[in-house]
Formats: sequence, structure tokens, C-alpha cells
Amino acid sequence: MEIKIDELSDYIKESLTEYSKKVIDVIDKAGNDTSKNATRKLKQRSPKRMGRYSKSWKCKSFYTLGNPKEYKIYSNNPMYRLTHLLEYGHMTRNGNRTKAIPHIAPVEKEAIMEYEEKIKKGVENV
Repeated sequence: MEIKIDELSDYIKESLTEYSKKVIDVIDKAGNDTSKNATRKLKQRSPKRMGRYSKSWKCKSFYTLGNPKEYKIYSNNPMYRLTHLLEYGHMTRNGNRTKAIPHIAPVEKEAIMEYEEKIKKGVENV
């Protein structure tokens, strides 16, 4: 394929636009997969005294034009009030402290590593 010198800038521009669209697709897929896996892990690893807290984890995606989707993992109403108390422990009425049950931070670390790994593999194949 031959490209004339005055068409070179247009060709480079088109190539970079195509490449960036492919990279955004890779990032979107990695984010979607990772957020679903992290939500599933949170549901499995959350404390289950009655089961409502562990079932309250949800995942939502937000789209902004030209950018990869953003994903938010959250505990649904009214269970969101327990996340900090269970993760870090809290004081009781009689002055004792409850035991912390770290379940969010380990899943977050795993999700970050999984997300980065999927993006690296995906971009290498673009």
C-alpha cells in the first residue's frame, strides 16, 4: 500500500482513531468483566448473619461520550450504612469494640490487579 506524502497525516489520524476505539473497547470489556466478578466476590465474602447485607451488593455502569465506561460497585439501601462498620469495626454501647471483618479491601485489591491484567492482555492483542 502506497501513501502519498500529503495523505500521510490523514492516514495517521485515521489509524490512531481506529486504535483508540479498539483500546476503549478493550477497557470497557475489562471493566465490565472485573466489576461483575468483584460484585460476585463481595456477595460471597460479605458477612451473612441474616443474608440481606451480602445480597445488597450491586454494580452500575456510567457512560461518558468518547471515554471508557465507569463502573461503580455499591451496597444498596439501607445496607450501605453497614459497610464501614463491618469493614473497620466500631464501638458498642457498653464501650467495647467489635471485631473488624475486612471483606471490601481484599476484593478491591484483587479487582484492581485483575483489571490491569485484562487491559494489558487486551491491548497487546489490538
